[in-house]
Amino acid sequence: MKKNIKTKIIMKKAILTFTICLIINSTFTVNAQNQKDSLKDSSLVGIWIFERSLIDNNGNKITVYPGNFMKIDSDGSFSFFLYTPQGGFIVNEGTITLESDEVYIEKIKYNTDPSYIGNEIKQKFRIENKRLHKTRFEDKNNQTTEVWRRVERPDGFLNK
Repeated sequence: MKKNIKTKIIMKKAILTFTICLIINSTFTVNAQNQKDSLKDSSLVGIWIFERSLIDNNGNKITVYPGNFMKIDSDGSFSFFLYTPQGGFIVNEGTITLESDEVYIEKIKYNTDPSYIGNEIKQKFRIENKRLHKTRFEDKNNQTTEVWRRVERPDGFLNK
């Protein structure tokens, strides 16, 4: 009789432990899926070209595009590439995870400067007028803001 009670207690503990493990595993799976899908409907997804504003010799503000492109995919992967007269080069690759509607984290998997590989770079961002404004979270006295313009197909392109 005591053996039956001990067996029942052991079975109940085993079932309870299994249930707790199942719940914890489900939570991790849902969180991983949510992170993976977090860019699925994000306005970050697309191809962007780096935009720089300069002042010419006459004091006029001009916009130049030095040939830097960024591609962000809905699966969270990204690539930065540079186009030069010598050809195109991938200079940075990794993944993006949204932390909020205004903050994302770039995890660097490849960079032409190996010291960046493995780094996680937190970026504050906003999109307005087809431009992505992103600011790195660094020393508050030394924040770097970049402006990227969304690359789009011109109206009527290939519709002839």
